[in-house]
Amino acid sequence: MDERMSESMDIKRFVLAGKKRIWKMFAAALICAVLFCVIYLLFTYVFAGSFPYRSSVLYYIDYDQRTAKETQLYYNDFTWNDVLDSDRIAGRASSACGVPKEEIAKAISSPTMSDIRMLWVYVDMADADMAERVQQAVGAALKAFASEAEGFENISEYDHEAVKLLKPENHWKRWAALGAVIGLVAGLLILMYENALDDSVLIESDVKKLIGTTAAAVLYKDGSEDKAAIRKLLAGLLKGEERVALSCFEKEDADALSRIKELLPEGINIDDDAKLMFTLVKWQEACGRKLRKYADEQELKKVRMYVVITDADRKFFRDYYEA
Repeated sequence: MDERMSESMDIKRFVLAGKKRIWKMFAAALICAVLFCVIYLLFTYVFAGSFPYRSSVLYYIDYDQRTAKETQLYYNDFTWNDVLDSDRIAGRASSACGVPKEEIAKAISSPTMSDIRMLWVYVDMADADMAERVQQAVGAALKAFASEAEGFENISEYDHEAVKLLKPENHWKRWAALGAVIGLVAGLLILMYENALDDSVLIESDVKKLIGTTAAAVLYKDGSEDKAAIRKLLAGLLKGEERVALSCFEKEDADALSRIKELLPEGINIDDDAKLMFTLVKWQEACGRKLRKYADEQELKKVRMYVVITDADRKFFRDYYEA
């Protein structure tokens, strides 16, 4: 595995190198937001089929005061739902309205109530008029149930809401926001993955990790490098040498070759067979893994190699080292 992939992440380098690719994060956020929203709307409103109509009635329960406590303990939320599905309610309502008992049992329900004297009964059916008919039949069945069952005096209608279409509340904004967050995270992971694999954005320390020797010089696109300092450094590296080889790594660059020649000390001859070589590596285009392989090959030939990074972004280096 590449050493740069196994070491801890350089956050500053990651941010600077990822500036031009940060759009991928926002693109991923936008795509995921739209995708989540569309999927939610499809499954909630398209694939869900038609929505039922709900008839809602609140019934008031009069308990027999002699046995009220025992009756109230027995008839809780779960018990009432079972009672509504039984022959005494759903069965009797079926006989009254002509709708099969199984269909009524499936349509009626009762939510949890805070007041044990109140009982909401919901009837959800595809047809509004049918929902109302079943609700009336259930109300009559409850009244008959109260007169027959022990512990009750009466069950009467307390509030009757108009039938409404039971359409779920639209939460597309929540799903879009969730998708955007997931997209941002996914986009960040993509950038981190690309950063781990991208070894073309070279700085001096990268060159040292790849070939064992730091870069001899960095030449910027705009030519703003400190030429005097580079000349002094190259003079020290070439002290006692008469010949030097110059090569462009992966791609020939006549301009870069001309610029490095101007920085060499006087009297140095350019010779491809020299045992000391300056290899010009174009910033953000050269592959670091290939560079290491190339350096190993030169070592086998007993050639001492130094790297010169060319066409580097001055702002990137300034921000990395100075900001």
